[in-house]
Formats: sequence, structure tokens, C-alpha cells
Amino acid sequence: MRHHLNWILAASMGVGGMAFMGCEKSGTNGSTASSNTSRSEDGKVINNKDDAAKTAGSQIPGDQIGTADLSKIYGTLGDTAEAAFTKGGFDDLVERLSTTDRDRIGKAANDKFADLDGRVDQLDKDYHGKYNDKFNLDKSKVFENWAKVQKTGQDNDKTYAKVTIPAGHNLPELTIPMVKDHEAWKIDAPDDLSATQLKDNVLTHLTAVDTMKAQWPDGQLEAQREMVHHVLAAVMNKPAK
Repeated sequence: MRHHLNWILAASMGVGGMAFMGCEKSGTNGSTASSNTSRSEDGKVINNKDDAAKTAGSQIPGDQIGTADLSKIYGTLGDTAEAAFTKGGFDDLVERLSTTDRDRIGKAANDKFADLDGRVDQLDKDYHGKYNDKFNLDKSKVFENWAKVQKTGQDNDKTYAKVTIPAGHNLPELTIPMVKDHEAWKIDAPDDLSATQLKDNVLTHLTAVDTMKAQWPDGQLEAQREMVHHVLAAVMNKPAK
């Protein structure tokens, strides 16, 4: 009888231990059954299109960042920078933001900003004077092997990613959340960013860039990365130094 009771007790402890281990594993994952969004921890860091091709061809479940998505992400980021360096381009910049951001900022984006246009005009002249060229991004060259892209989650109709710009250009490392709503990738700006803040941020960062024109790199690629870094920092409501 004593032997039989000992066996039952050991079996009960074994089941309890397995249940405990299962809960611990679930907690490490950070996801719950009630959540509609899966925040995947197995998203691979993508530095270029070769990385994207390997990741999309892997056995990781879910919608991974492939070469087509990576090109669209590069395109959205580059279009954002080009809009900031275009007279009257503030509304085009806002179009690269998520739906909720556009709903919050959109109406003011149609306003005219003489001070911003004046700064853009001066920057255009200074850029042409330095490089004898216009500010036209080759988006793949600018972002490949510089910006790091990583999937962060997905739900029924959206995929989430983050883009990390390394520290440099007198700016700290910058993280840019992005969301794919159907086929379009958009920047998910801070929820408290207002139209006035965004416009002022862009003006401040462009001014910081132009006042350092004597220190611009000799090559356009690194110069464009510096300017893109400033614009994206402005969108993410980060100060200029």
C-alpha cells in the first residue's frame, strides 16, 4: 500500500512539473492566446536583399520580410527623405506615415510653410554647389548594409517591422517602427507627434544639416545617409544636435 501511494505522489509531481515548465516557456515567448498580434522573436535581422531572400525562403512561420517588402521599406524611407528635401513636400512626407498618423496630422499637411520651403531652397543650392548634382536617392545603395530591418510581429491583416539606423552623423541610434497595411509599408510615428511638432522638427534638422555643410562628406552616399538620418530622426520626434 505504501509503495502504491508513493507511485501516485511521484506521478502527480511529474504532471505538475510539466505544467510548470509549459507555463514558463509560454511566458518567455511573450505571447498569449487572447492576443491577435504575434510578436515574433525569430525575425531575422536583414541588412540587404540577399539577407531578405534567405529569410523569406526559410522555414520561419508567418509573413517574412522578402526582397519585395525590403524594396518597399527602402522606398518608403527614401521617399520620406526626398519629400523633406522638396519645396512644398511636407504633405508628401505625411503620406508616408501610418493611417492613424495621417488622420491626426493630415489636414495641416496641406498648409504652406514659407520658412521650411526657404530652408529647402537653400539646401538644394548648397547640395548642388558641393556635389554638382540634385538630391536624388539611390534607395538601395543608401539603405543596404546600413539600415537593419527586422520583422517584429503580425496580425490578421498587418505585418510589423522595425528599422534601425546605426549611431553616426552626430546622432544616436534610431529605431523606426513600420507597419505593412495590405501592400504598403508606412512609418509608425509617435502617437503624440503633432503636425506642428513634425514641421518644426523637419525644419530644425534640415537647418542642422545645412549649417554643417562645410563638414559634409566628399562622397554623396555618406552625405545622403547623414541627411536621411536627420529626416527620419525628425519624424520620430528626436532632437537635432
